[in-house]
Amino acid sequence: MASDGSNAARASTGWMTVPPPPTGPGKVFRPETASPAPSRPRAPETEAPAPPEPPEAIPHAPRSGTFHPDGDALRKFEAELDVAELDDRDRPSSTWSARARSICRSSMAFQSRRMCYVDRMIVAAVHLIDDKPVTLFGRVRACEYESEGQYRVEMDLVPMPESKALTDWIEARLK
Repeated sequence: MASDGSNAARASTGWMTVPPPPTGPGKVFRPETASPAPSRPRAPETEAPAPPEPPEAIPHAPRSGTFHPDGDALRKFEAELDVAELDDRDRPSSTWSARARSICRSSMAFQSRRMCYVDRMIVAAVHLIDDKPVTLFGRVRACEYESEGQYRVEMDLVPMPESKALTDWIEARLK
């Protein structure tokens, strides 16, 4: 009768008081049938620690936070763009064309055949009716596939940093 001794040992340690998990369709675990969980001593309540500081981001491109369409009214905006992503050294990569769709004070959305990675920095030359394009700089907030090989890219506008590579890129668009 070794099984009686092992059951007695299990019962004395409290192992038998916890029911097995439910099995099969329609089985429901009812907490009133289970034994209470062992209580743990609570730590003395203290003031919650301050949240950790955010990691250092690119100093010239503070993250502007989430987009609130209620705060900034989006305006329909149709214009041709020359767009380039910045690489790790803050130099514009190859340039491609895109089409602006909407704009507000703090963001712009455009449609492109090329996908952009979220949180990458972008420089865009907006070709208006004027004789020279207007340059905008920003961080990609969202990029989603729209249709027919087109991506909708939303960017938060941020101040443009002083950079020789950016200045050269802008001057090349002015010619």
